[in-house]
Amino acid sequence: MSDDAAPLIWTSWPVRERPGAGVLGGVVVLGLGALAAVLVSHWLAGAATVVAFCIALHRFYLPVRCSIDGERARVRTVLGERSMPVASVRRVSHDERAILLQSRSTATSLDIARGLLMPLPMREHDRLLQAVLARIGGVRS
Repeated sequence: MSDDAAPLIWTSWPVRERPGAGVLGGVVVLGLGALAAVLVSHWLAGAATVVAFCIALHRFYLPVRCSIDGERARVRTVLGERSMPVASVRRVSHDERAILLQSRSTATSLDIARGLLMPLPMREHDRLLQAVLARIGGVRS
């Protein structure tokens, strides 16, 4: 890819594509918060549980902006940004919901934590997957 090519940019908002899962997740989070409040006998325990789950699930409930340019792949969320140099990508895994860029050529149990997970919107899955694989180059999935 030439360095002057426009970056590939997309936004994924999984809860908009799967609202049923969003409602179910919200009910489960509130239920766990209520359970924690009852078990500890203090409403702050329930509130802390709900906040912790909301932080953990923010990539599902809030929009995620992904981009790949000539040098870096980036994922931006409301809580921050993660990036990886495109040149360091050794392996690409994907399914119908996301692409995982990894800097190691062999699979490990920590791939999801070490790699860069880039969610894909369902309506553009095929186009984006092909475009990302073209930008990454000769890496095999």
